[in-house]
Amino acid sequence: VRPRRIGIPNASAKRLALMQKKLTGWLILLIIILGPLQFGGAARSLSSVPGYFRPYLADYPSLPVAIMVYQFLMGISIVVWAYTAWVLFRREPGTLKTAQVTFAAGAALCIVDSFSIIVLGGLPSDFANRMIERTVPAAAGSVLMCIVWYLYLIQSERVREIYAA
Repeated sequence: VRPRRIGIPNASAKRLALMQKKLTGWLILLIIILGPLQFGGAARSLSSVPGYFRPYLADYPSLPVAIMVYQFLMGISIVVWAYTAWVLFRREPGTLKTAQVTFAAGAALCIVDSFSIIVLGGLPSDFANRMIERTVPAAAGSVLMCIVWYLYLIQSERVREIYAA
C-alpha cells in the first residue's frame, strides 16, 4: 500500500487547475482586442502621426512636444492593455480586479492621447477644429466600446467564476 501524499499541490497541478477554467468566447475576443489588435493599431498610429505633422513642425514650436506626449501616452496604453490581456489569459484566482483597473486605465490613456495633439500642439483654431471633428466621433466610439467591455468584466457571472479566489 502506497502512502497518500497530503499537502500543497505542486505548481503544475495548480497550473492545470487554472487551465481547466476555460475562457469564454467573449473573454477570448477581449484578449485578442487588447493584445494583438490594439498593438497593431497603436503601432500603425505611432508610426504615421509624426509623418502626418512633419510639414507643420517648423511653424508650430509646441507641436513636437505634443507629438511626444501623444506617443508616450500611446506607448503606456499599449503596455497597460497588453498587461490586461496577459492577466485575463492567465486566469489566476483573485486577479479580476487587477484586470478591471488596468482595462479602465488603458481606456483613459487612449481617450486622453486622442486629444493630446489638439490641446498641446498650438495649432491654429481652424486646423484644431477639423481635428476635433474627426477625433470626437472616434473617441466617442472608443468610450462606448470601453464601457461595454468594462460592464462585461464587472457584471458577468462567468467571468467572476473564472477569476474567483
